[in-house]
Amino acid sequence: MNIQIEETELLTLTPAISIAYDAVNDWICVTWTGNHSKESVMTFIKDIEAALRKENCRKILNLNANFLLSWQEAPIWAIKNWFPRLFILGCTSFAWVLSPQFTTGPIITEVFKTQTPFLQAMVFTDEETAAAWLSEN
Repeated sequence: MNIQIEETELLTLTPAISIAYDAVNDWICVTWTGNHSKESVMTFIKDIEAALRKENCRKILNLNANFLLSWQEAPIWAIKNWFPRLFILGCTSFAWVLSPQFTTGPIITEVFKTQTPFLQAMVFTDEETAAAWLSEN
């Protein structure tokens, strides 16, 4: 996906995460990098929520392609705990691009299909397909 730099506002940049507002597509783009624990995920979730409030947009493109290791329960925790909060903040669509290193992709996909009553959420293996879906929702 070609994000136009002049239309993207970088909101958070650390070695572990970047959070940007893509004005062309009107979504928050979150790029996770490296290893993450429950504690690091919780810290960065606050930054993502702040970005949603600041930009008043309704979509998140969540890129995990550079994840090395992660908090294994994160997807189920997100559905049960984080997605309801995102919905309250006005988020309606969430595209989750899996790391190719995750072997739980099919399980996460099934969980997303059956347990996301608060917002539309889909799991993808590539950024282009995720961005296309997010553009339509």
